[in-house]
Amino acid sequence: MILYTGFKGRHNSSCRLMDLFEGEKLLLTNSFAGLKRDIESINAVYDAVFMFGLDKNLSDSIRIEKYAEKDGVRLAGLSCEKAARKAFETEGIKCTVSENTSRYLCNEAYFFMLEKTGGKALFFHIPPIRYMTDSMARSVVRAVKNTAIGVIDFDTQSGR
Repeated sequence: MILYTGFKGRHNSSCRLMDLFEGEKLLLTNSFAGLKRDIESINAVYDAVFMFGLDKNLSDSIRIEKYAEKDGVRLAGLSCEKAARKAFETEGIKCTVSENTSRYLCNEAYFFMLEKTGGKALFFHIPPIRYMTDSMARSVVRAVKNTAIGVIDFDTQSGR
């Protein structure tokens, strides 16, 4: 089972993207304390959590965050970033993988989710609404679904 997350707000591209995914979804509060409560309230166990947040500096590409860091502790996300990057490129979307972390809300959410899930999460930064066309949004969903299939297949084969 997969969980998809974005941030609340009708002008937030990650919120709008959630409308295109089928299955379990969670919209996170746009505050440090609120998103921590949101994540702590998750009771289900997921094979993977795919998280989305907006980066105003992106226009025609996606950035995958490999790590999250808080208080000097660095946590790694799912190790499927190469497959995810390939899935985005297959959809015609430029994609980079970042090994840097920030101190912003997205990093905080990612860190708490990695703690909650034991590392079974991956974070994607997406462009703002003004650049996220309907076509691009559908391509993002297809790329992430293809990545999710690989994650579930890996868990099934490895017996996790």
